[in-house]
Amino acid sequence: MRLLPLLLLLTACPPGPDPTEADTDTDTDADADSDADTDSDSDTDADTDADTDTDTDADTDADTDADSDTDTDADTDTDADTDPPEDLDGDGFDASVDCNDLAPTIFPGAPDTHCDLLDTDCDGFLEELRVPGDAATLQDALLVATAGQRICIPAGDHGPVVIASSVIIEGQDGRASTFLSGSGGRAVDVLASAGEVGLRRLTVRQGHADAGAGVRNAGILEGYDVWIDGNTCDTPPCRGTGLQLLAGSSASLDFVHVLNGVVTVQAGELAEGVGIHATDATLVLTNGSVILNDVTDAGQGVASRAEGVGIWASGSTVTLVDSSLRDNTSHGVDEAQGLGLRATGGTSTLTRSYVSDSFANLGVDRLEGAGIWSDGTLVLTNAYVNNGGGLNNTGGGTGIWVAGGTATLENSAVYSNYDGNPANEGAVHVAAAATATIRNTDISDNDGFGSAVVGLDAEGTVTLTYSNVWGQDIDVQGLASPIGTDGNLSVDPLYVGLRDPTPQEPALFDAGDPAVLDTDGSRSDIGVRGGPDATP
Repeated sequence: MRLLPLLLLLTACPPGPDPTEADTDTDTDADADSDADTDSDSDTDADTDADTDTDTDADTDADTDADSDTDTDADTDTDADTDPPEDLDGDGFDASVDCNDLAPTIFPGAPDTHCDLLDTDCDGFLEELRVPGDAATLQDALLVATAGQRICIPAGDHGPVVIASSVIIEGQDGRASTFLSGSGGRAVDVLASAGEVGLRRLTVRQGHADAGAGVRNAGILEGYDVWIDGNTCDTPPCRGTGLQLLAGSSASLDFVHVLNGVVTVQAGELAEGVGIHATDATLVLTNGSVILNDVTDAGQGVASRAEGVGIWASGSTVTLVDSSLRDNTSHGVDEAQGLGLRATGGTSTLTRSYVSDSFANLGVDRLEGAGIWSDGTLVLTNAYVNNGGGLNNTGGGTGIWVAGGTATLENSAVYSNYDGNPANEGAVHVAAAATATIRNTDISDNDGFGSAVVGLDAEGTVTLTYSNVWGQDIDVQGLASPIGTDGNLSVDPLYVGLRDPTPQEPALFDAGDPAVLDTDGSRSDIGVRGGPDATP
């Protein structure tokens, strides 16, 4: 009774494929079926034929299959080998090694540039040390940080801190809300053992000490987007109330502002470098400022003294690029020198920078160089000194006082400074022991009390070429008038305002030294807008 269904199934099976078609079909599945049918047909003919057909068909089928399979597999493998993984973010690393192939700043060996809390270099670890995530306080983090590690601190007050190893301290929420506070003592103390130390995106404040109240640095300091703000001293001698650079140290500061330092002195007391104080050190300030620092002698005592309220430097290399020293002042102090910058020895270079509103207010007996005082090497290129001066003083030199050494003024300007002393000693005063080279520069419209305001007072050796001297009671004193010789002029530059030393007088256009070219390739203009280093 079970045979009938079996017979029905057998009769329902479709016929097998034609052996001839099987031999010529290149489809892999068809080959497999045709081999089976061909062998079966060959067996029904004869033993000899079967052997022959079987061997032949087997070889043929095997070769056919091998060729077909080999070609198919080879093509597939070749494509895989010649098409490497795509570098989606274009950082030079494909997805096989790049831990984030959609972020061009993340790749093996990438530098850690800020507190992003990401594995930037694809080593499987976060580069940053987080406060309070990895350490309870900033000082705790400093104890466990590895050399060069970045410490990320959140908004709020931190410090005071002592830094003894190479680290970067960064405010992850920015300087407006992240503070290193002195709380009545020194805010930041960088020891010589620290080596390279970075401060970024934070504010140093509320420091109070006789030296380095904000930051005292004995190492290699790098600062970016930092304010050193509102630090104080009332126990003179006060040195570097904002930032003090000790002998052998250096500071490279970008977008750093040192401001609102306050020093109080009494009779016979001294204040040096309320903003920055550097002794045998190196300072580079780019895109920054030292502003609104002040020395006050409330009693207007005898022999109280303010030197370099903005920057005071001795035996140091000071470089300012695209920066300013502004509103650095004294009140009631008996003597003042270089309220913007005072440099003893060393080299001071100002490029596309300015010193302005350096003013000695009331009680000043002697003022030398309200803007700049120098007896070392002074170089100004596309820089200007203006709106400085003093009241009730018996000195002079309202703009630049060159006490010794050399001074070079190239495509610069000294204008609109004021001297309250009738015995004026020049907006630019070159002492007997000094040498000055002035080219493509404007000295104009400096004013004062009385009728003897001097533009350039040349007691020492002065070379003046292709420059403009105009608007003082006595434009040049101490040497034969240079006007009309060596390319020198005397015209109103027609400045737009105190903060824009762009002359409107056409006579100053293309009137500089023919050997010096402007950025557009034409002959240099006279003033800060001329020469190859001018702001485009």
